[in-house]
Amino acid sequence: MGKVKAYTLRQGDSGQTVAQVQGAIGADQDGVFGPKTDRLVKAYQAGQGLTVDGIAGPQTLSSMGFDVVAGIDVSHHQGRIDWDRVGRSGVGFAYVKATEGRTHEDRRFANNAKLARSVDLAVGAYHFSRPVTDADPSRPEKDARAEAHHFLRTYQAKPGDLRPALDLEAGFVQDDNYNARWALEWLAVVEKELAKPICYCARWAVSRYFKDADAGLLAELAGYPVWWASYNEGSSPKRKPSRVWDSWEVWQYTGRGSLSGVAGRVDLNWTAGGALEGLRI
Repeated sequence: MGKVKAYTLRQGDSGQTVAQVQGAIGADQDGVFGPKTDRLVKAYQAGQGLTVDGIAGPQTLSSMGFDVVAGIDVSHHQGRIDWDRVGRSGVGFAYVKATEGRTHEDRRFANNAKLARSVDLAVGAYHFSRPVTDADPSRPEKDARAEAHHFLRTYQAKPGDLRPALDLEAGFVQDDNYNARWALEWLAVVEKELAKPICYCARWAVSRYFKDADAGLLAELAGYPVWWASYNEGSSPKRKPSRVWDSWEVWQYTGRGSLSGVAGRVDLNWTAGGALEGLRI
């Protein structure tokens, strides 16, 4: 276990960060890092006094304003975390589980959030949804509001924190419209009281819980930023946001990472290029 790897782009890579780089160097923004993009990146690096290697790594991306920041997300499942070591490992943010359902509070939330802030990490809190627990087919809003208020009572935001996150991966019913209305109500309540949340989701969850919802509901859901789970190597999610979202703000690229200060496995993430400051409350 040690430091997190650096995010880099090179020939053969693709995705939204490649398109950002292409926009900065005057290339066609097709999102594919080919020979022309390579030549233009080298020309840009030469003009900026950077190492001329055609690789858009941390220095090149930062000079363009597209910092891609590494982060983790944790809960009590990680046990006792040595946050001092995490703070020296190269990560810049941490999402910490706060609540689940109507009543559960993660027993390590308060301490994890406090210690993560103490080592200058940007901290976000997330809620694990459980709408199936008290599902009322005629009133999804009632249960959503109960869970949202439980989250708001538990999480006390601090200056510089990240947008709160709603984890949409389990506990839904077999009615996609109900699920979408439930999610939208939770998001609206938290947005009104705190800040516009981000949705944690994956392609399989969209297909299972939301894909047959009314187009209008999906359009509303797409108005919220997404923290996308797709476990693959490379520069962008292979299982891309589909039907609902066109792009991602945070990408969880593995659930089996290792990092100094965390015993066992931990989820590892990237922010989209230049996205971290825009994710702050």
